[in-house]
Amino acid sequence: MLFKYYGNAMLDFLAYYLIEVLVTVLVIGIGLLGLAGLQSVSMKNTYQSSQRSQVIWLAHELIERMRANPEGTQGNWYASEVAKYSPNTKCGSATKPNPICSTYFDKSTNAVISPASDCTAKQMAVFDAWELFCGYSYTNVTRTDMVDSLSQLSARLTCTDVDSTDGVVCSSGSLISVNLSWSTPDNSSSNESAVAINMRL
Repeated sequence: MLFKYYGNAMLDFLAYYLIEVLVTVLVIGIGLLGLAGLQSVSMKNTYQSSQRSQVIWLAHELIERMRANPEGTQGNWYASEVAKYSPNTKCGSATKPNPICSTYFDKSTNAVISPASDCTAKQMAVFDAWELFCGYSYTNVTRTDMVDSLSQLSARLTCTDVDSTDGVVCSSGSLISVNLSWSTPDNSSSNESAVAINMRL
């Protein structure tokens, strides 16, 4: 009877011990699942933050180029040129502007190419929009850039003209709005992100 009593006690102890092990494994498993989910959310937020940084840089760079070319801005050429590259126009089928209004390295000839002459304000606006949204062409294939790296990138420039009587489309001192939007990786419209910046010409 004594042997049987201790045998039952040992079985009870092993049963409780097994239950403790199972509970521990369950708790650790739940914790690991939580960590995996947290890492996934962190990676997604980091990627979206990187996209937003790209778009903010693009907006500020576009503004600085418009300030450097006030004649092109007043003629509203930036608005019309930027609209050509959105929404989600593929740069691979884009034609590089002629002339190229900046010195660049041509990989196909392994040489530095300089513009043959100064560009007009309109040509500079055409070049600025192409360079910001697409990039340079090394051969006949255009290197893709912002438009292809950001899903459904859409850019829109609007000018609130302060003087409609001077014959200038976007007069000096007018309010210019730069609106950029793109879709997040899940392609859900509810998760679409946007950046809006206003400036005075």
